[in-house]
Amino acid sequence: MPENIKVIWIDDDKYTSNAESEAAAVERDNLIVEMIGPYEIDTISTNDADIFMIDYKLGQHPPLNHDPAFQYSGVSISMMLRDISKARGIPIYLVSRIIEGKHTNSKPELVDRCIARSTVASEGSHILYNDAIDYRKIRAAEKDSIDALVNLLKAPSADREQVISALPKDISNGMKDAGHIATGSTPSEITFGKWTTFDLLGKPGVLYDDLYAATFLGIDLNYFRTHKADVLPGENNELIYSGIFSETTPRKWWKQSLANHIVRNAPADMSITHIWVMAPNVLEIPPESLAKCFVCGESSPETVGMDRHDNEEYHPVHIKCSEPNPDITQLFPFEHPRLLNE
Repeated sequence: MPENIKVIWIDDDKYTSNAESEAAAVERDNLIVEMIGPYEIDTISTNDADIFMIDYKLGQHPPLNHDPAFQYSGVSISMMLRDISKARGIPIYLVSRIIEGKHTNSKPELVDRCIARSTVASEGSHILYNDAIDYRKIRAAEKDSIDALVNLLKAPSADREQVISALPKDISNGMKDAGHIATGSTPSEITFGKWTTFDLLGKPGVLYDDLYAATFLGIDLNYFRTHKADVLPGENNELIYSGIFSETTPRKWWKQSLANHIVRNAPADMSITHIWVMAPNVLEIPPESLAKCFVCGESSPETVGMDRHDNEEYHPVHIKCSEPNPDITQLFPFEHPRLLNE
């Protein structure tokens, strides 16, 4: 049976005639959404929510009793909510019309995820329900256990060491239970959830998105998606990430498992060399569908680079045709993002 999930939505729209219809638009079977106004925060029970969702601007509509509009923003009350939910590790999501896209790619400081207001209506049910289920799994996991964390990620044996080396210091020995949470600190469950969402799933290195995976295998992205992505993982999908937050994140691939798959399936007389050199032969990729460097047009680009003039555009590129992005620093095992040469 599907689990029941409750979202408490804090929004000054509660003081308008739209409140009921807005909450109902997000609800679905097994997902209950209760909208309350910002003045009612002190009525929240510590055991009454699986996710808090806060509107960024809370001062646009005054209460129906004609008191002044709320004077603080959603970010400013997030710490109050953290104190309410700390013992249970309940995530706090910020909603705003000023957020472009489905959610921000950078890790927010005072909340746990940001979602565009337009996305709440179109995909909010899916995001909120599945993320809440995954945070429940995190809270239920054995504390002070590295194996428990890795198991939540469903990391294959080939990728376990990379996962462990990437863990932040606060949870490098497992999560701590609520009794060990210092005043003012972030619950371990939230630390792990945000790290998974924004670091493990958001940065290339341990996991690859489709573009990085295709380039790593020496394949053109379109050919990879249309001819290889559905058959490459095998019957058990062992190459694709299926751990927590996989339902609300674009497909990701385990890098080391991809490499092992190519080596394992290479002919006995094939020389072991770079994966992007071996893989096209192992996977029988036609010459016209090989990955090409976006800068020089030659084959066998080793990595992916960002367009200097559009940070949403990424392309396969040779190391020699790109340079490290000086504005971003990432520690091993995550890969340093690169910029395409002019």
